[in-house]
Parts: sequence; C-alpha cells; structure tokens
Amino acid sequence: MLLVGTALIAAMDAVVKLMSTSLGALQITWGRYVTQAILLFLVISPRQSVLRLRTRKLPLHLFRVSLLLVSSVLFFGALATMSLAEANAISFTAPLLITVLSGLILGEVVGVRRWIAVATGFAGVLLVVQPGSGVMGWAALLPLIAAVCAALYHVTTRLLARTEDPANTLYFAALVGGLGLSMVVPFFWAPLTAQLLLGMVTVGTLGTVGHFFLIRAFQIVPAATLSPFLYVYLLWATALGWLVFGDVPGPATMLGAAIILGSGLYVYRHSGHESEAHLR
Repeated sequence: MLLVGTALIAAMDAVVKLMSTSLGALQITWGRYVTQAILLFLVISPRQSVLRLRTRKLPLHLFRVSLLLVSSVLFFGALATMSLAEANAISFTAPLLITVLSGLILGEVVGVRRWIAVATGFAGVLLVVQPGSGVMGWAALLPLIAAVCAALYHVTTRLLARTEDPANTLYFAALVGGLGLSMVVPFFWAPLTAQLLLGMVTVGTLGTVGHFFLIRAFQIVPAATLSPFLYVYLLWATALGWLVFGDVPGPATMLGAAIILGSGLYVYRHSGHESEAHLR
C-alpha cells in the first residue's frame, strides 16, 4: 500500500508539472483540494461531515490549513522550473526542520548527534542547489520554504493530535482549504480547457487516493517499521522525471539527495516519534 500511495503522489506531482505551463500554482492547488473535499464528501455522510468540523481549536486548525496550502502552492510553483528529483530532494529537508522546530516549539530535547545530522542534511541541500553556480537560482527557495511550512504543519499536527481525531484534521484541511482558496483563486484565474479541467481533477484524485493508501498502510503496519520507506517516493519522482520529462539528475544532485535522505533517516530513528503519512 505504501508503494502504491507514494507512486500515486509522485504521479500527481508529474501531472502538476505538465499543467504548470498553462496554469498557475495557486489555481492547481485549488483544484487539488476542492476535488479532495468533494471526494471526501461523497464518502462521508453530510451529518458526519458537520461533526468532523466541530473543534475547540479553530484558530490552530486554520493556521495548520494555511501552512498546508502555502506549502503546496510553493512546491507546485517550484515544479514549473525545477525537475521532480531536485524539488523533492530539497523538500525532504522537512524531517530535519521538524527536529529543529520540535526543540524550539514543543520543548523536546534534541541531542548533539541529531543537530549534527540536521547540519549534514543541509550540507546536502547545498550540493543539490549549488548556490552561486546559476543552475537553479531563486527557484530553489520555493521548495525550501515549502519544507519549512510543511515542518510547521507537522508540528501543529502533533499539537492537535493530543486532543483531536486525525481523521477530523484530514477532512478539515480538505474542506476549509478548498473553501479558503476559492476566495482567492478568482484573482489569479486562467481559462480552463476540458483537458486542463481533467488535469486538475486528476491531481486531486491522485492526491486523495494516494494519501488514503498511505493512511491505510500506517494503520496496518507500525509507523516505526513503515516510515523510513516513505523515502521511496523520491525514487518514484526521479523515475517519472526521467520517463516523462527526460530529466536525469546530475552527480551533485544524487549525492546531495543521498545525504539529505541519510540524515533524515538518522533523525527519524533517534526521534522516537511516529511519522505522519503526509507528503503533500
């Protein structure tokens, strides 16, 4: 299930990259979350839908959804100018950033070894980005800022998980995210052809079904066993980048990605936390 889930989300990113030549990242993100909200509404009864929106921590939920949307928009924007492998290698710094933020916000103890792993991971980012070479330019900041937002999103999710049902937070994010973007997207709207509309529905469907498979996998197999295998997603992204777009990662990108993944795995193994089944 995890292999299928990560493959579907990698396929979603590939479709986003194809659509980015015609639509902006904000409009694509809107289509992704509106489609997810509709699919969840079809599966969940209207009464249950209302019950899932009940919460005593509305401001924290809204902050969490905002982080998710900003992260998605920035990452989808990065895909317009970067290869799937490069953008995803940088975005996988999120687990390292979670370690930093957990120490600063949640008051968790971060040992010296984990700080070294974090520093090593960001050295890997420098290899991928190659600052000063002119290879990526400012576009490389998009997935990096997206990773910061994703890390804050996960830390906020941990805060909510103490009192909130995880299923409720998923539904809340889809519905409120779709409604929230609906108020902004008209100002950035581009005309839709039938092909582009189908593409947006495909993006939303792949993302929703992909996350369903990930959630089911984490329900069946302990997170401690399964979480390291989330990194197979980068292999799917690299393969699709090569097959669909002809992008072949250079030696620096592959070495940097290996350092980032190795640092992330080390941090995970020594964190004692269960990883959330969320990629985008």
